[in-house]
Amino acid sequence: MHDLGFWEEIRAGDSGELILAIDTPVTMESGEGFRELVSHLETRHAVWCARERPVKKAAVTDAITFAEPWISEIRDSGRRIRAVLGYGVGGIFAGVMAEAVARWQHTAPHVLLVDPELVDTETVCRQFCDMLSALSEVLTAEEFEELRRAGAAVSDAYDDDPRTLAGELSRLVCRVRDGARTRDVPARGTARTVLGTAGARLFSLAIAESANITASWAQGTALCSSSPDSGLNRARAALLLPEAAFVRTEITFEDEHADVLKSPAVARAASEIIAG
Repeated sequence: MHDLGFWEEIRAGDSGELILAIDTPVTMESGEGFRELVSHLETRHAVWCARERPVKKAAVTDAITFAEPWISEIRDSGRRIRAVLGYGVGGIFAGVMAEAVARWQHTAPHVLLVDPELVDTETVCRQFCDMLSALSEVLTAEEFEELRRAGAAVSDAYDDDPRTLAGELSRLVCRVRDGARTRDVPARGTARTVLGTAGARLFSLAIAESANITASWAQGTALCSSSPDSGLNRARAALLLPEAAFVRTEITFEDEHADVLKSPAVARAASEIIAG
C-alpha cells in the first residue's frame, strides 16, 4: 500500500501497472462509485481512485491546474498507467488525466468511460438540490429559505450557461458557509461541512465544463447504460445532436444508469478492454 495524498488504492495488484479511476465530482446518486465496479473486475492491476479535496479557487482557472495534484502524484509514483476510468462527469477529468499521462508515457493509457456525461445546467442544479436536501434539518428555516431563493435566482439568471451557473452557485454556497447560523452549535459544523463539500463540487463542475476532452474521448471506449436521460444519451439530447459520436467505441448494456456500476456484464467488458 502506498502513502497517497490525492489517490486511494481501492484494489491491490501485482502487475506493476495502475488503473486510475475518477468518479468525482460525485452526487448523491453515485453510491459507492467505482468501488462497486472494481470489486468485479478481473485484473492483476492495482486500482487507484481519485480523492475529492478542497480547492484553492483563486489558484485554479483550468482543468489541468485543477488536476495537477492528481497528475503529480501519479507521475512521481513511477508506475505505468494501464487505463484511466471515468464515471459520469468524472469522465471529463479522466480525459484530462489520460492526456497528461500520455505526455510522459510512451504508450497512452486506455480511456474507459462508464455512462460519461458532459456538464449541463441540470447536472449543476441537481448538485445544488442534493445539498439543499442535506441541509433541510440543519439550517434555520429562514436561512434555508434564503439559500433556496438565492439559488433559484442564480439558476434563472444563468439557465443556459452551466459553467457560469456552477461558479456562481459555488460562490453563493461558500458565502452561506462562512456565515451559517444553523439551529445549534453541532448543526453548525454539519452545515459548514455540507456547504464546503457542495461548494467544492460545484466549482469542479465549472472547471470540468471548461475542459476540452474531444481528442481523448475520441480514442476511448464508453460503456453505456440503457437509460435515455443518462450518459451519452443525455449529452446528445442536451446538445440536440442525436447522431453525435463522442467516443471511438460505444457499447450499450441493458442495465439502467443506477445499476451500471454494479453490472457483471459491464465489469466483464471493462476487464476485457483493460486486458487488451
